[in-house]
Amino acid sequence: MNNLKRQPYISGLLVFIGFILSFAAFHTSYARAGEKGQVIKGTSMTVAKPEIDAQSGLVKAEGFNLVLAHCSACHSSSLITQNAMSRERWLDTIRWMQETQKLWALGEAEPVILDYLSTWYGPKKSARRPQLSPHLLPKQ
Repeated sequence: MNNLKRQPYISGLLVFIGFILSFAAFHTSYARAGEKGQVIKGTSMTVAKPEIDAQSGLVKAEGFNLVLAHCSACHSSSLITQNAMSRERWLDTIRWMQETQKLWALGEAEPVILDYLSTWYGPKKSARRPQLSPHLLPKQ
């Protein structure tokens, strides 16, 4: 009789352990992708910081070499890292550089460069820190 009473607890415990193991497996694979600097599209989770090139300060990801070759030929890479523009704004900036600064045609490299710039140096959701929790605020 005691075994029958324990069975729901044991099955509940097994379900809980299965949940924990599946969460751990998902979290581990997600963290590994983040370590490599990959973006996992379609999720709202934050991944580990991508690898940064020590010399240029740019994110090492697809398009990095093209951006380094085309953009850093004329100006410092810090001009890229200090900006946060949409794809359209990056394209406008490239066009301005082509019209006024003698930037050459980027050809097939242009969409890859725009993908890179808008992904890693796109608009920030917020430049401010989140608000403090009410329990951290001084008492009136």
